[in-house]
Amino acid sequence: MRPTQGTVAGIVRAAAVAAAALVALVASVAVGVEAAFATGAPSVANGFAAYSPGSTSPSSVFDALTLVTGGASSVNTASLTIVTQPASGAATVSTDASHGYINYTPASGTTGNQTLTFAWCAPGATYPTAGSCTTATMTYQPGVTEYMGANVNNIQGVIQPLTTAVSLPPSALVGSTISASIAPVPSSVPASQGGVSVNYAAGFSVVLPIPSAFTYVPNSITVTGGDATTSGHFHATYCTAASASCTAHIASGNYKTVYPYIQTMLDSGVTVSGGSNVSIPTVSASFVASGAAGTVVPIAYTEFILTTNVQIVGSLTVDGYPSCSSCSSGLDPIYQAPGPLASTTITATDPHTVAVTGVAPNNGPEAGGTSVTITGSDLAGATAVHFGTAAATITADTASSITATSPPGTGAVDVTVTGPDGTSATSSADQFTYTNIAPPPTVTSIDTKTGPAGGGTSVTITGANLQNATAVNFGPGNPGTITADSTSSITA
Repeated sequence: MRPTQGTVAGIVRAAAVAAAALVALVASVAVGVEAAFATGAPSVANGFAAYSPGSTSPSSVFDALTLVTGGASSVNTASLTIVTQPASGAATVSTDASHGYINYTPASGTTGNQTLTFAWCAPGATYPTAGSCTTATMTYQPGVTEYMGANVNNIQGVIQPLTTAVSLPPSALVGSTISASIAPVPSSVPASQGGVSVNYAAGFSVVLPIPSAFTYVPNSITVTGGDATTSGHFHATYCTAASASCTAHIASGNYKTVYPYIQTMLDSGVTVSGGSNVSIPTVSASFVASGAAGTVVPIAYTEFILTTNVQIVGSLTVDGYPSCSSCSSGLDPIYQAPGPLASTTITATDPHTVAVTGVAPNNGPEAGGTSVTITGSDLAGATAVHFGTAAATITADTASSITATSPPGTGAVDVTVTGPDGTSATSSADQFTYTNIAPPPTVTSIDTKTGPAGGGTSVTITGANLQNATAVNFGPGNPGTITADSTSSITA
């Protein structure tokens, strides 16, 4: 039976909605600074993911094993622990100990960057085994929307919003190496639309040109996160010529891509079924700020591709280019140069250096719990504070100071701050010393309760924590002479 025009329109709308599910990703950038780790503990990197502002579903699923050097063989896969939650009421977070997924569901009305700390432990260990566990930070950032227009199989034009979170430093010194992360918001492939069943979506690909003021650092692309369907089945390629993994339209009509670019692809044969949620991985890379001082470097998509299989019609291909929300839904939506998802300004001098110049108090008990004021520069928007390798809880921060609660620890450690412009270098000014505070002495009895007013009576005092006593007083202003002491007794 030949589908009617109305039926075809409904099918195309279904395809467009399905396209929204996967469209949201691409890359550039470094997943994050590798978290410091104790001897015997696994090496774990920080992670970056996205959430949709004002939306509580679907949840973001992030494969935290992709942040571990060596993967599952380097950790106890059941040891994944959420150490600190995001700001109170901002989100619900859980873990899947059977594999290592972190599930993040923002609360309604949540805005701004949200962070949590998590821990992985070495094989055979569980948190918080000293010397065997490493803490790292996950940052969840609200997405920014770019619109893409497409002619679907020469049947109908569609305009597709792509919502993506981008981590990119606001400024970079000429010649410096920067990292950025681009992550999609989680989405859903509808089971049906307008009465038409959606079988699956597949073949997702997004194109991100590398701005001329950036020079790609070879072999720096990484892919992390994703869910059970996409983790390990998604790749990104640095493209300088056409290939099976580099398929962008080059400077052709509404397609403005030029070499070099980064293209991401869901692996061939991987499908996301209709009615399923999907979390696509974060793609990362590093770049040298090679442009002139004063150059503003924007990041934006130039193309996305998605094949959706729907009832009756079969496979429909969306191949989109930058457009806008009101750029007509005709067969060929109007091209409009995209506004940047994020941008970096290249500077002649470094205006932003995260630094710690003081820690007060600079000591506290090994059990942690000390409220510490950290002073320095460029501290606003801090995403993590570490006492040595252990993550602290941030309770307040400004450009010049942060208040954080010390985690458990031992010995002298450096207090470091991580923010949008990097992590502070260590110095003598950031030292915090954990002290083993002995409990106060307790007297339970004395063996002689009377003696001459002139003194001279040998008295044995029994109790607890009496070792290393510095004074024994027999009433105010009457010090005795200590002749022997131990943990449980003193002779004076």
